[in-house]
Amino acid sequence: MGHKLFFMIFFLCVVAGIAFMAAFSLNLLPPNLNQFVYSVFPSSSQETRPPYLEKFEGHWGATFNPSQNWSQVAKCANSVGTFTVRNGKLTGTIGSVGSSGVEGSITPDGSVSGAFTIGGQNKGTFTGRIVGEVGELAWKDSVDCAGIIKLQKLDPVNDPVVARISSFIDGVTLTRGSMTESPSIDETLYEGDVLNLPAGSSIRLLVGNGFIKTPLELAGPTTYTVPAPEK
Repeated sequence: MGHKLFFMIFFLCVVAGIAFMAAFSLNLLPPNLNQFVYSVFPSSSQETRPPYLEKFEGHWGATFNPSQNWSQVAKCANSVGTFTVRNGKLTGTIGSVGSSGVEGSITPDGSVSGAFTIGGQNKGTFTGRIVGEVGELAWKDSVDCAGIIKLQKLDPVNDPVVARISSFIDGVTLTRGSMTESPSIDETLYEGDVLNLPAGSSIRLLVGNGFIKTPLELAGPTTYTVPAPEK
């Protein structure tokens, strides 16, 4: 009798556990319980998702290697700088801070293009590609110097999580920088992310990155830009 009771209790616990996990995965739990589970048991997808927005985001060391020592009007000297990639946009400096400016963009496949100014007079352009944690760009400036820019990844940009997607229906899209794609359940949202909801669609967010998260329900047609995290 004791063995039968034990196996019956064990069987009921297994069934209850399966039902609980199914309800959690389908976002059918009550909001308070759902928030508690998210806080105590973070999704495995969070462990494989990098803490920065996109794979190219972060700081890059840049070394300008000229292919010649002199042009007809200037010395073509080596120089170093720091580039920052954020939301598909590239900015940075060459040489001492404030003496130059770099602006450009990077596509999801790693193609880079942009321009730079040194000392307010010498202007140049660059194009190339980043693969993994290194990049190589060809550059040319207005004093006829040219060469290769070597890029090396330094560190990621760790943006604070503002919200997570709990559930959504019917055609919601997420725009981040220059990329627009369908969101996924439990995806993290950052400041500046834009949710586009067509008519008839809806989305449920859990706002906040601490133990207490606030549910936010949105219904289309509307556009929602994720605000800066509360301090």
